[in-house]
Amino acid sequence: MDELLIRNLDSKQRLNPQDLAMLFERFEAIELDSSLIVDYPSTKNKAKLRALSLRADTHNFFIPLLLNVPSSVRTLTIKNATFSSNNLIIDIAQKRKFNTGGVETLELEGFADNLKQIWKVLQHDIFPALRHLVIHF
Repeated sequence: MDELLIRNLDSKQRLNPQDLAMLFERFEAIELDSSLIVDYPSTKNKAKLRALSLRADTHNFFIPLLLNVPSSVRTLTIKNATFSSNNLIIDIAQKRKFNTGGVETLELEGFADNLKQIWKVLQHDIFPALRHLVIHF
């Protein structure tokens, strides 16, 4: 099995960094709710993961995500949950700390009210290897 989908239906379960690291080492594609993540594992772990998809169901998770994207990830998908107040807010001052150098495809879903922020992300070269940008409204 190469792909894994994890949903947090009762909002009570959480995955610790060791659990996430184990999943990142075993699967090539994972989709999960961001509310499952207590903390991201170290980016130094050996990751097999090439496609990471997060359902943005918690506030202000973007910076921790960008700091800890596994180096093996080539496709990053962020889906804003319906009726969520998540904003695409990224601290440009931390740009050098972001681990986004391997992301070639970025998919953003549900950020129709954030076109200015999407432009700022692109303008400040947060994803230096980006070749494909897909925006779903």
